[in-house]
This record gives sequence, C-alpha cells and structure tokens, in this order.
Amino acid sequence: MGLRPVVLRREIEGFVFNRLQGALLREAYCLVRDGIADAADVDEVVRSGLGRRWSIIGPFETSDLNVRGGITAHAERMGESYARMGAERGQHDPWTPDLVARVAAERRAALPLEDWDARVRWRDARLMALTPLWDAVH
Repeated sequence: MGLRPVVLRREIEGFVFNRLQGALLREAYCLVRDGIADAADVDEVVRSGLGRRWSIIGPFETSDLNVRGGITAHAERMGESYARMGAERGQHDPWTPDLVARVAAERRAALPLEDWDARVRWRDARLMALTPLWDAVH
C-alpha cells in the first residue's frame, strides 16, 4: 500500500496522523465559524494547495523549499506571522530558535543547501505531473 511505519519517541494521545489532521481541522472549523470561508472553500484550498504539495512532500520540506535559504529563512520570514495566527486562537507554540535549528539540522542532513535548487525543480516537476490527474479528479 506504500505506507511506511514511523517510530514515536514516546507515547502520546492519538496517532501522529490524527494530531496533524486535528490541527488542520481545528483551524478549518474556525475559518468556517468566523465567516472567513465556507467548507467548500476550505476543502478547495487544501485540495488544490496543501494536498497537492503534501502528496509528494511534507510540511517541513514544503516550507524548506518555499524560501531560498531553506527552513531557517522560512522561519525568520514567517514565524512571527504564524505565531500571531496561533495567538488569535489562544495558542502559544512559538518556533524558538532552538526548535528551528533542530528542524533545520534535520532538513540540511536530508538536503544540503547546495542541492536546494535541484530539489525545487524536482518538486515543481512532480507538481506539474500531477496537474492532469488532479484536474481529471477535481
């Protein structure tokens, strides 16, 4: 089925999948509740944006490839904005310098910055290859 196991470092409530889906659903419900978008609009944004990208790369690699300089540059550029969005919902989960450095070290081990341009081209080619299939299904 193409699934791969992920080993957790400790026990937590729910599966990692459920926790990530829960975070997205919490915000999706809030966007509908607050009259920002309707359910169909939220589904469209996820389906056409995040879903398309996340079908080939995850959220950290997406952020890593979205800003020249990688995930560290992304955190510098977007971290405060995401913190404000969380604060609107009563969340305080800042991307501390240590946390960003930890994730950046993992990303640089997986993809050295000198290979960044090639990986961006790979991502873009994969996204373009999905377009005819995506259009046929949606």
